Amino acid sequence: MDQTETPAPGEAPIMRPLGVGDPAPTFMLPDPDDVMISSAELLENGPLVVTFYRGVWCAYCRQDLKDLGNAAPDIRSCGASLVAIAHQTVPDSNGKFQREHGLEFPILDDRQGDVAVAYRIRWSPQELAAAEERLGKLPGLATETTWILPMQARYVIGRDGIIVYADINADYRQHPDPCEIVPLLREMSRAPS
Repeated sequence: MDQTETPAPGEAPIMRPLGVGDPAPTFMLPDPDDVMISSAELLENGPLVVTFYRGVWCAYCRQDLKDLGNAAPDIRSCGASLVAIAHQTVPDSNGKFQREHGLEFPILDDRQGDVAVAYRIRWSPQELAAAEERLGKLPGLATETTWILPMQARYVIGRDGIIVYADINADYRQHPDPCEIVPLLREMSRAPS
């Protein structure tokens, strides 16, 4: 399976984000209380919904997290787990947001951006530098870590570790309604294991 697009002469190859049918990379990341959460362990109990977002400093991402919070009971009723993953947030911003909005799913900290890189949904340093040049310093980004900003993305991973749903948006202002995945999760919960 080809994971890159053919570049123009003199340009670096463009990585293709992981999609439906691809194996999902496993990860272990800390929640706001520094408890390590393992995707492999969550998948032992059922499907896993993984949402990547830019950070709680992003108004569109905050709204998506609130929408996920509203959909979380329906997602869990299908036997699925739900996690959100961000990178480069200021200390305890994930935990503070989670507590303030009563989110009943963990917001995990992809401190080095390794999971975003593994899913191939990170912006390149050149794209980020261009954004900073146009917009100025992006608020809420920790400057002591490498700049790897994930695209807005939502995945559903089956118990077998294969991605069964993928929605990747380069435009962070667009995000799918979390309720759109509930019928798929219901279908998955009825399928024999």
